[in-house]
Amino acid sequence: MVPVNEALKLVLSHVAELPAVELPLQDVREGQIIAADVVAREDVPGYPAAVMDGYAVIAADGPGTFTVRGATTAGRTAADSSGGPLRPGEVVRVATGAPIPPGADAVVMVEDTQLLESRGNEEAVVKILESGRVVPGQHIRAVGHDMRKGSVVVSAGSPITAVGGEIGALAISGHAKFLVHAMPRIAVLSTGDEVVDTLNPASQSRLEYGAIRDCNRPALLAALASLGCPTLDLGVVKDDPDSLADIMTRALSTCQGIISTGGVSMGEKDWLKPVVEQRLSGKIIFGRVAMKPSKPTTFATMSEGKFVFALPGNPVSALVAFHMFAAPAIRKLAGHLTRGGEEISVLRPSITAVFEGQDLILDRVRPEYLRAAVVWDQRKSKWLVRVTDQHQQSSRVASMLHANALISLPRGSEQKPRVRSGESVTAIMIAAPHIH
Repeated sequence: MVPVNEALKLVLSHVAELPAVELPLQDVREGQIIAADVVAREDVPGYPAAVMDGYAVIAADGPGTFTVRGATTAGRTAADSSGGPLRPGEVVRVATGAPIPPGADAVVMVEDTQLLESRGNEEAVVKILESGRVVPGQHIRAVGHDMRKGSVVVSAGSPITAVGGEIGALAISGHAKFLVHAMPRIAVLSTGDEVVDTLNPASQSRLEYGAIRDCNRPALLAALASLGCPTLDLGVVKDDPDSLADIMTRALSTCQGIISTGGVSMGEKDWLKPVVEQRLSGKIIFGRVAMKPSKPTTFATMSEGKFVFALPGNPVSALVAFHMFAAPAIRKLAGHLTRGGEEISVLRPSITAVFEGQDLILDRVRPEYLRAAVVWDQRKSKWLVRVTDQHQQSSRVASMLHANALISLPRGSEQKPRVRSGESVTAIMIAAPHIH
């Protein structure tokens, strides 16, 4: 059996960052990594702009009664609406975001004014109250305040997140296309004569004796989607080497890799390894990992830099193996190492947290990875981690509910047989932590 970190290093040594591609803004997706600095082509704003609704004034005029010379709104230039430079004794009505007319050097909030006279629908005379006394530059966004021409808007190595900040910054950069690292397309399949396809409505009938519903493929498709990864759903493949070889061959023609579940143990119908080696001319890099769960995890390389992850059939084993090995490989392919840092810590991040709960008995043979929830305790100012379920069997998918981490437990010994509540442990993060 291969040790866990050695297995990950083997995986990462056989996958390489995909070439960057140029995409229009509408095609840039969450999870992608910016491949080159995005430099602003223009100042934002490109004109002095009002920060709030009010009146553009000459600050030196101070409070008093003023003639309203017109109005500007966002999208209308000051020249169109005000007729030239502002003169002492005059003001221009401005809306938030509107250009400041020439000659004005401050904005007085509308709350600090009193309208004295109107002509039809247009304001004619306004009084600026003592509370509206301003200094030059007040309530005005200067040219380039938000973004200077020539400045780096989004740095190479920045991930595109669901928050929207990166997409918004790209949108105002002045560019139409952006260089980003390509995301690998991954095919997903489940195997087994007993497996019922839960993504096929026609299969949602009463289970026959000995049949099981497929939760591996839907769970893995969801996990891949959370990484921003495009996928190909290959469905459930029966225990037939010819069908398996045909489906996997076709998938590898359009995908960077395949993730399968089931068929990798020692049973007479466990066809994955022989099909990969004998029918697809793949090379098995490892087929057993010294870990609990997920021991039968298999990784194979194919031609043209492609790969196969053949994961165990038990649902927890499949998901743990995915987060331990497949997810880091996908992050490397997608350019996450552009951000710098030590390879494993970037591609499979972890933190140190304080364990809370019943004592954890350490396995004497293999290191173990328990499904857990990491929370930031604001009162204690520290990371805490608790197992999500006291029953951590590899078949019990409920132990993955609410999990955002895997507690990494070392092998036990006479000197260290257990982990007690209050001890620090390593938590491998598989999702964002919670705040308590």
